[in-house]
Amino acid sequence: MAKSLLMEARSYINLDHGKSGCSALTLVLYLLYFCEDPLDFLEKLRRDLENAGILSLIDNE
Repeated sequence: MAKSLLMEARSYINLDHGKSGCSALTLVLYLLYFCEDPLDFLEKLRRDLENAGILSLIDNE
């Protein structure tokens, strides 16, 4: 999976264990090659960010 996402194995392990986030490139590659329903995934991500109050922090800057 790391190779498919153009990542080092260590970076993928950290991502998989929640120790780090992913880059925009990694997200796009995941959506293009592995995600069955990218629009649904992004909608759920938006809702999760809203519920966590993260989007309101961005809107207030």
